[in-house]
Amino acid sequence: MNDKSPRKLILHIGAHKTGSTAIQTFLLQKKQELLAKGWFFCERPGRPTNWGHMIRVQRESGGATFPLGPVILGKMLELMDSNLPNVIFSAEDLFFLDDANVKIFANEMQKRFTEINVIAYLRRQDEMAISHWTQGGRTVQSALVFGGLEGPLKNINRFMLHYLDYASRVEAWRDALPDAKLSVRIYDRSQLPNRDVIEDFVNISGLDVTNDGKGREVNSSIGSTTVRFVYLLRDAGLQQRFIDKMMRARMIPITEDKILPSQSEVRAFMDRFVESNARLARLLGCDTAFSDDYSQYPEQGTNAPLDQDFTRETLLFLLADQVARLETYEK
Repeated sequence: MNDKSPRKLILHIGAHKTGSTAIQTFLLQKKQELLAKGWFFCERPGRPTNWGHMIRVQRESGGATFPLGPVILGKMLELMDSNLPNVIFSAEDLFFLDDANVKIFANEMQKRFTEINVIAYLRRQDEMAISHWTQGGRTVQSALVFGGLEGPLKNINRFMLHYLDYASRVEAWRDALPDAKLSVRIYDRSQLPNRDVIEDFVNISGLDVTNDGKGREVNSSIGSTTVRFVYLLRDAGLQQRFIDKMMRARMIPITEDKILPSQSEVRAFMDRFVESNARLARLLGCDTAFSDDYSQYPEQGTNAPLDQDFTRETLLFLLADQVARLETYEK
């Protein structure tokens, strides 16, 4: 610890798909109220709430690892050092870090803060994997770890298993910040106060800030057909920035169809985490970490292959658009 005046840090580390965007949007909207009460919400200048570029993507065979990027990390630390003593920092991509990078990040926090509250929300592994697979239609990070044309729960790799080993992830932060308060919550809306993750976050963080129902922005979901088509484009070598432009222009249709594995497939998937979840329950001081109710899944899964008509029609549309652009350019 440093010898400066006491400083407090609320460190929200995710995980993904647990209301992080809603929490961050709420904190951004309440920035002035927080400042008046001595708290600086450390959003990224120019790109509020998004510190994703602090975590680099390092592709490896079968997936990717996510080390800290020193340049953006340095800018974030400068921002922390130049503002109010008490800081709120939220970045769900911190959940991608391996133990070594957790220690690097934690060491920088320990240099600056005398009191740290680490907050994490965890979602049952099957739900997390399916949600990440869908998010892979929008972000390369999720696609590299959880994605694949064959559908969710299929692309099982060491990177996915590392991420979903929640007990080890929590232990890594606990060991790296032994003096910190560690607040780990199960992301189950039925168990949250008023089914509201923002209200829960305000409660456990101890922030004296009004929760007036704002900040309910959530990431919009896309259907499984669109997600699979995006995976197809990536496999063909198209870069994500071009895919993003096409999706924003609605050149790629946004479907609403859902994909659900069968109950037996989900149970087999969850069997991989029995030991980890038992350790997690002990860390949380409860009998079980997650519900074993899988009734939301059908007996027979709805994991149909990518629709050939959708693929053909969309590719023909994209080709026709490019030909029209070429003709305009030649004129």
